[in-house]
Amino acid sequence: MKELLELRKQVYEQIEELRKQGLVGSSLECHVTGPFQDWNIDDVLDVLIVSQVEIAPELKVIPAIGTKCDRCFKIVPNQENCSRCIRE
Repeated sequence: MKELLELRKQVYEQIEELRKQGLVGSSLECHVTGPFQDWNIDDVLDVLIVSQVEIAPELKVIPAIGTKCDRCFKIVPNQENCSRCIRE
């Protein structure tokens, strides 16, 4: 978990750059790729407070693509609410 918290620092530095450029307003508007294979993806989403996570060798943050969930405000592809909110 300590390594994930270290990665979170790096993610938030990149999110701040995107904010300064006006590309995102909050971390929930971000898609993060990185070396997350050692963790559960749902845990990574919760720790980073982002909408989308993808496993890749390089850490990178870009604006998420999709629509905003009406309930939790995460960006989801092609649906009105995210799968987590639909289940609840």
